[in-house]
Amino acid sequence: MPGVNAVFEISLTGGAGVFAVAPRVATGSTSVSIRVVNASALDYERLQDPVIELQVTARERSTPQHLSSVAVVTVTVEDRNDNAPVFSQPSYDVSIPENVLGGATVVVAAATDADSGDFGTRGIRYRLFGNGAERFVVDEVTGVVEVATCDTPGSGNCLDYDAGSATYQLFVAAADEAGGGRSTVAPLTVRLTDVNDNRASFAEGYRNYTAIVDEGSTQFNPPLIVQAEDADGSASISYSIVSGNTNDVLSIDNVTGVVSVAAPEKLDISLLATDLVVLTVAATDGGGSLPDLATVSVFVREVNDRRPTFDPAVYAASVRETDPPGTLTSSADPEVSAVDGGVPPQSGTATVVVSVLDANNRRPTFQPAVMRVDVPE
Repeated sequence: MPGVNAVFEISLTGGAGVFAVAPRVATGSTSVSIRVVNASALDYERLQDPVIELQVTARERSTPQHLSSVAVVTVTVEDRNDNAPVFSQPSYDVSIPENVLGGATVVVAAATDADSGDFGTRGIRYRLFGNGAERFVVDEVTGVVEVATCDTPGSGNCLDYDAGSATYQLFVAAADEAGGGRSTVAPLTVRLTDVNDNRASFAEGYRNYTAIVDEGSTQFNPPLIVQAEDADGSASISYSIVSGNTNDVLSIDNVTGVVSVAAPEKLDISLLATDLVVLTVAATDGGGSLPDLATVSVFVREVNDRRPTFDPAVYAASVRETDPPGTLTSSADPEVSAVDGGVPPQSGTATVVVSVLDANNRRPTFQPAVMRVDVPE
């Protein structure tokens, strides 16, 4: 049997308490094992060096010489895929114009992974999904999200604010191990900003307006309003009269399209070339596109606002007292009035002054016819 001199102690140096050796005491010969006692310290991402060098020392316990022997054990810590990709921010919210061209960058949704090699950032692959994801593309290696190529930017099947798809709720997924390992998803909200890419236009059936207004009126009854449309939600339509506004008698509100009487005193058929005023009204949205035009036909209705007049207003005539009945004294008779046939009827009067001329148509007479006078002798 081995004696006392065959007893030796086994110790371990290095490893910062992560490892332990067993057995601690042996006699003659023994197998030595090294085991991990602090697994949490073996984090590949936190180790300064994944290669750990250990020394196992066997030293005689009872001999005066305490002879010893040392074995060097090199432990290499291998990385495991124990970390998922982490995006640069938990979510992304961006705004782009609706008519942005294909290939334009929307956002860089890049992620990192603390693991090494394909377990880490190098092995991350990206994909995009969600409602409307077909209108965008993501570079599977870089995470750059771009607008998909499209033939008609801002309309059709492309991005189009006016089509009702003003916001796209997407998701970007990042997975390590070339897309087959751990994954993380980040929300991506893409908001379209409206671009004035549609012209203002009058709807079919609303390109010709007709109204009737009385001479001298201050307003239309019912109101006369022209109205255009613009598919761009942010566009402001402006109205103006292009032609036909004789004597500037009418006006239009450039915001509401309400046509008004600007000069009631000029709304007079006698001052107009005709009783029909035809306006050309333009609608623009300020986007630089050509205006759309509408026709406004206004019939000016004559009003019986003038009474008959005599010229002159006073007539003078004379008649002999001996003239027979029916004798013409003047072109107007005393206390003459004239009434027109308008609605309401208007009347006018003239004054006729008739002078009666005396005629020598009576012989002298005595009053009384018989007089008696006494004459003295």
